[in-house]
Amino acid sequence: MLRVKVPLTAVLAIVLATAACQRAETRRRVTSSGRAVYPALSPDGSRLAYAEPHCRGNACAYGILVRDLGTTAVRNLGVEATVIWTMRWSPDGSVLLFTGIAGKGWATYLVPAAGGSAIRVAPECAILSPDGRSLLWTAEMGRGSEHHVEVGGLPGTRFVIRGYAEYFMLETAVPDSRWIIVRVDAGEKRDELRAVDLTGAEGGSFLATGLGAAAVLASRDAVWLQVDGEAQGTVNILRVPFDRQTGQFATKAETVYTGDSAGSPAIFSVTADGRTLALLEARTEFGGWATSMEDVRSGNLPAGRRLLSGVTQQPGLRISPDGERLLVKREGRWSVAPFAGGKETPLGEGIEDARWNNAATLRVKEKGPRGSLLSLIDALTGARSASFELTEAANDFVSLPRGRWAWIGEWGTVLNVQGPDDKAVRRVPIPGFTQTISLDATADGRQVGVFGYGEPAADSPLAVSVISLDDGQVRLWWSDTGYDDSGGAHWLPDGSLLLPVLESPGITGLFRVYGPGKVKKLGVVPRALADFTVSQDLRRSAVVTLSVVGDIWLRSHAEK
Repeated sequence: MLRVKVPLTAVLAIVLATAACQRAETRRRVTSSGRAVYPALSPDGSRLAYAEPHCRGNACAYGILVRDLGTTAVRNLGVEATVIWTMRWSPDGSVLLFTGIAGKGWATYLVPAAGGSAIRVAPECAILSPDGRSLLWTAEMGRGSEHHVEVGGLPGTRFVIRGYAEYFMLETAVPDSRWIIVRVDAGEKRDELRAVDLTGAEGGSFLATGLGAAAVLASRDAVWLQVDGEAQGTVNILRVPFDRQTGQFATKAETVYTGDSAGSPAIFSVTADGRTLALLEARTEFGGWATSMEDVRSGNLPAGRRLLSGVTQQPGLRISPDGERLLVKREGRWSVAPFAGGKETPLGEGIEDARWNNAATLRVKEKGPRGSLLSLIDALTGARSASFELTEAANDFVSLPRGRWAWIGEWGTVLNVQGPDDKAVRRVPIPGFTQTISLDATADGRQVGVFGYGEPAADSPLAVSVISLDDGQVRLWWSDTGYDDSGGAHWLPDGSLLLPVLESPGITGLFRVYGPGKVKKLGVVPRALADFTVSQDLRRSAVVTLSVVGDIWLRSHAEK
């Protein structure tokens, strides 16, 4: 799944937004370690489950803890998970379901609330029915027009939800009702939420923009969403009133909280009566370092090579292929600077993204009248060339010879190729991929490496494939369900690809992929990385590190 998992290391709270309606509120902090993450309130509000990372050397994992909110007693459930994505209680509070990696790849795991081993029970992102008697899951999370939902506990029972989607997901169950909430990707970062019962009959729907990957919960009277905030790195928690008798959503949502995203798919949880929220109030801290690969791999980043700092909004730092210069992003503005230090040269206003195309040239993306405007910029003179206007947005992009460009859209299941002499876009399908995260082209422009999530979507394997632009052939080089994404794959001079992946909380693994099935592990970086680039001789690197500091607070209210 497209997501970043990070360790939590210190304590800081964020300012609460003002709710749209008047409420009497109380707030209290219920964790103090600075490392609590993924809050999950029991339906009756008596207990709080959450995860905390712990490390022994370079081996890190999440443990799951349950805190009794009446006595403050804390129980460690004995679970070891290298990734956690969502965590939910059963309606009766006897078990917890979480999606993540706990020894057997991406899946949904069940653990008794009293403690015990995590048992793999279904593909990822399964949910329990509103009465807790059935486990619901789908193996058809990827693109399609029919999405079959399996109902465990009722042998042979399944139902179908129709409507084309690039991404389909079971989100949550509405307490004390017959409804579950499913998500149908509508494109352009919009998602349709539908109320559906276990026969497949549909109630109402609600269109959400900027919805987080796993950020939908329900109380008896509302559906709660986590969506992107206006400022980079922030999120809003929305409350959408919901009629559990008819399955209809209200037409408008109320914003009840705004805060730091904490690099998390869900920073909140809610009780069944909707009166208490658990919120991870946090602060994401970034650092930009330009130093040797030896320093990066040791984790001992020298203070004198720290060039950037940031809070909530991620800065940018990328090294040139020859290791002599840096692309630097501060407060949304890009510039070029010598690796050894010295004057920075601004690139100008309006550049959304910038990457090194080669040692002398940058490739940049700006917002055009109808989509994205792509250009090459000379890193010394600032002269532009090969400018090309797209009629659509480009999530990632690479430059090709003769002024051509290749890019991917929102989900990246197709590679688009076009240049000034081409009357139409050449569209190359990327088989076996449900979502492409990043691209990189070889120096001669004949091959494009793609990195993202492969099939089946319900197992979320990370994958690297190589597309030959000569004949359109696509070959899978690597795939594994044991990792989470941490950037992308980058070509090296010998034709191999350098691949960083998130192994566990705060640990990034480095691999070199030489061809189909030919992989060598280079080691680990004992840091969580938001961005990572290296010189082509593998001697110098630019990294953007991140850490999230925060704790879980309870916010209770009563309507006036």
